[in-house]
Amino acid sequence: MKRFNTWHIILVCTLWILAFIWLTVCIGLSSQSGKETGELSTSIARFGAGTFNLPSTSILILNKKLRTVAHVVCFFVLSGLMGAACAVTFPARTASFSWPLLPCVLFAFMDEIHKVNIPGRHCSISEAWLNAAGCVIGCTVLGIILYVIRRSK
Repeated sequence: MKRFNTWHIILVCTLWILAFIWLTVCIGLSSQSGKETGELSTSIARFGAGTFNLPSTSILILNKKLRTVAHVVCFFVLSGLMGAACAVTFPARTASFSWPLLPCVLFAFMDEIHKVNIPGRHCSISEAWLNAAGCVIGCTVLGIILYVIRRSK
């Protein structure tokens, strides 16, 4: 069995901790009421409009696009962190980065289903597919990065 150095163990632990912190953030955002999530996305849209000197009439459009992109980004980061943690934990398995894909996609759909019980929220299959797309894109981007790294060695 291959022995790992201290830095490798620190990297493995750090990636798993970051992955589970991000999972907690995703669950926290998903568990907000409709009012809370609306206020959060609107405040971010207002900030973006102000930062880029956009007219106040663009806040509604920016808010809608922001909410759509947030689904993809949240699960992109989640699957990327989980995949990176698996890749570093099991370096001899070249496809280990993809192991979290199925659990992340299942979580993406369960995340939407659980919103039925949250005031002001709803279950949206199209949003579940956006979540799943984020998972697939995250694992794909990570796979490409790892492939390039391995080829350069």
